[in-house]
Amino acid sequence: MVNRGEEMNVDDFKDFPVELQMGWKISLEIMLDIPHLRKYHKVILLKDWLKIHGLDPAIEIGRNGDGWPKFYSKTDPPTPMHMIPNNEYDPKGIVRVNDMSNLNHVSTDISSTIHLTLKNTLGDRLVLDWEEAKKALNISVDVADEGFENMLAQHGWATTYTFHGPADFESAKTITEPIRQVAPMERVRGFMDEYGNITAKILYLQGEAHMPRKPGSMRFTTPMVATR
Repeated sequence: MVNRGEEMNVDDFKDFPVELQMGWKISLEIMLDIPHLRKYHKVILLKDWLKIHGLDPAIEIGRNGDGWPKFYSKTDPPTPMHMIPNNEYDPKGIVRVNDMSNLNHVSTDISSTIHLTLKNTLGDRLVLDWEEAKKALNISVDVADEGFENMLAQHGWATTYTFHGPADFESAKTITEPIRQVAPMERVRGFMDEYGNITAKILYLQGEAHMPRKPGSMRFTTPMVATR
């Protein structure tokens, strides 16, 4: 049993009662039964990869992977790195997509009845599911997806492509159930549009990159890119 805060080098548990600061430390080899998996698959852990490349496995220890920037800053010569602050990547209310080039046809009009109806349905959420958007506008399920997508675009809503989390649980990044979601165009920001001109060898997203983001840490503007 270990102190969780001390073990992970975080302050998240410091104000908890001592008994809640403690937890069991179990190796991944046991949790995932790596010896059993290796009977059927070629499996290595990150620490194995680091050892193979002559690197210190301690690099991966720290708050949300903060050992990596320290490592690359000490290479000879230092490896060029551009760090994206976590809250800059997708601040509250922003829908991050791969790029905006496929959304050039989306209107910026935010005054139409259709736009406002969807906005009221959205409330304080980030996106609407495809079928929910249809229901809000009383659109028949028989209407072709392409026709509905074009109608949304005319009224300032962008269609994005992603995957449904199992049992609505976003922690599992499965890519087996492709879905469409729609968002107001004024909230959409493109990754390539903002970071595509960076020439550093490493582009590093700081901090937590898992929750509550979709697979790939973004949504996509075409189904082909989402499933590539």
